[in-house]
Amino acid sequence: MLGFLIAAAAGFLVPQLEPVVGKPVVAKLRKVVPIDAVEHRAITVLICLIIAASVASIFDSGNAIGLTVGFSLGYFGTRIFDAAQGKKIEK
Repeated sequence: MLGFLIAAAAGFLVPQLEPVVGKPVVAKLRKVVPIDAVEHRAITVLICLIIAASVASIFDSGNAIGLTVGFSLGYFGTRIFDAAQGKKIEK
């Protein structure tokens, strides 16, 4: 359960961590591999998921399914919540 919560928090923090974590990593990777602008968020998602899996592993909590579901719910949680309340979802 702790792994699920760690992954949910990591998923929720992806937009906030993109300028702090994603952009420096993309800048380093661009020196080696061509990276499109649309791939910035995907790289940040992967970094956050690796960090969440590492932290969950340190606490010996969670499995692949729990981490994946928790991360997905954290990442899309605000949109799911807005949709459940019937609010218009904006991009």
